Amino acid sequence: MFRASRRADYAVRVMIAVAAADPHTITATSIQQKMVIPRSFLVKVIGDLKRGGLVNTQPGPHGGLRLAHASDVITLRQIVEAVEGPIYLNSCLLQANLCPLDSICPAHNTWGNIQRLLRHEMDAVALSNLVEEGKRTGYVKTSVNRSKG
Repeated sequence: MFRASRRADYAVRVMIAVAAADPHTITATSIQQKMVIPRSFLVKVIGDLKRGGLVNTQPGPHGGLRLAHASDVITLRQIVEAVEGPIYLNSCLLQANLCPLDSICPAHNTWGNIQRLLRHEMDAVALSNLVEEGKRTGYVKTSVNRSKG
């Protein structure tokens, strides 16, 4: 079964919370409570998102997380790849000629096409779209616990 990992799901939720608080910072505690993410996962996901260049962290009493880029330029694919690494549907797509059957396998080109389509669709979803959808459904509230900064 193909599915998004729990870590990828949490990363998307963290980014939605941070984007909803923009331009203010939002605390990790607020994200944890609002998005129902276990603290142990939250710390790891925030570290991945920071290393991926998607969020900035600010220590101190008025600190928290803030987007590193505008929410309309951050894509779903960037978020997922920040915590999971590059998306590959099959190990044969990692590198040309990695599998000795690449040139004769009847599924190889199909896997490649599906991978390209998936990446394209994920690139077409901006974080700002997810925040707007969350507001429309009531998942994202405009009154998020924020700290000014």
